[in-house]
Amino acid sequence: DEISPYAKTNVIQVKNDQISQIIIDPQDLKINASKFENLLGDDAEFNANKIIDIFKGEDNDFSIAVCLNAAAGLLVAEKSTSFKESYDNLRKHILSGKVIHHVTKLVK
Repeated sequence: DEISPYAKTNVIQVKNDQISQIIIDPQDLKINASKFENLLGDDAEFNANKIIDIFKGEDNDFSIAVCLNAAAGLLVAEKSTSFKESYDNLRKHILSGKVIHHVTKLVK
């Protein structure tokens, strides 16, 4: 499922035949997400504009949620060993506003 910026998320990991539990707590990551209603999507145009805003570096609950879930993806892909480090690096990159330039190059 998804990692919430509003509440603790319990994660069960199976790796090398071992089971471990990770609890991701937004407070430990210093996340100040406002309210769940801020993550509600709408029609295709609204949702596309939210994605573009994230790529432009807008700091909001959407960008926080994207970084949380992308950090989990980096762990699963074994591209990182620390959830917090991955999240912090992703937030820095997203908030830099540089992502829109990479996406624009891909479109061309």
